[in-house]
Amino acid sequence: MHRLPRIVGLLLVVGTLAACGGINRQTIVAPPPEAEALIPHLHQAAIARGLPSKSNESSTVKFFSDRERGTRMYFNIKRKGLVMLIRVDDEKVKDPAAQNTAFADAEALGKALLADARSRLAAKREAARRAEEERRRREAAAAAAAPPPPPPRPIPGVRMPKMPTMPTVGSPSQRAAARRAARNKTRTPAASTSTSHHCCVNKQFFACPSPAAVDKCVGKFMRCLTACGISKMECAMKCSKTNPPDPSSCKRTPVNDGKCR
Repeated sequence: MHRLPRIVGLLLVVGTLAACGGINRQTIVAPPPEAEALIPHLHQAAIARGLPSKSNESSTVKFFSDRERGTRMYFNIKRKGLVMLIRVDDEKVKDPAAQNTAFADAEALGKALLADARSRLAAKREAARRAEEERRRREAAAAAAAPPPPPPRPIPGVRMPKMPTMPTVGSPSQRAAARRAARNKTRTPAASTSTSHHCCVNKQFFACPSPAAVDKCVGKFMRCLTACGISKMECAMKCSKTNPPDPSSCKRTPVNDGKCR
């Protein structure tokens, strides 16, 4: 018996709060990607029109658009985008026709504020674009005017190894001579000082008595180089240590050094 008065009293309170809240209309006025960027510019546009706008600069702008009729406007970021909510105080504006007029006036103001905010946002983005272009232009001009970087300085105490000049033979070609010398290893060549067999080491001419002497001079070294893979420099360094050119069986002939050029 005592519960019914309590429930009735609660319903009366809720009804009074709802009545004091006014009549609301809301519309999505901008998609989500644009909503957050528009909020600060909507606030600036409202201030520029003399409206007492309040904003947290990230999600909400609110102000009285007409204090006499108790019309308030809100711009809120929601999941679906930027929502414009208009609230008319139905205690001050009771006539339905007058309420519609208040809503129409507020909607027209909201559209004008949105147009102003979009114009401000476009101007800001254009200014940022021009500033970025100017920054890139200055960087390009500075890079073009800058002197070229100096060549790298050698590290003290570190010397690059001197690679031996690639050995060569006269006629026939070096590889052919090396292969022929390899085939003739079992033969005992006759002693000769003819220049028909020779080798070049570091641009120095050596007359060899036999193909075997040519092979000893440059053959092993060239076969090692031929077996090198991708790392030519490292492999050549290794070949110069493990199979270095050996002209000890040949005779140095400086007069023919021009043939090694």
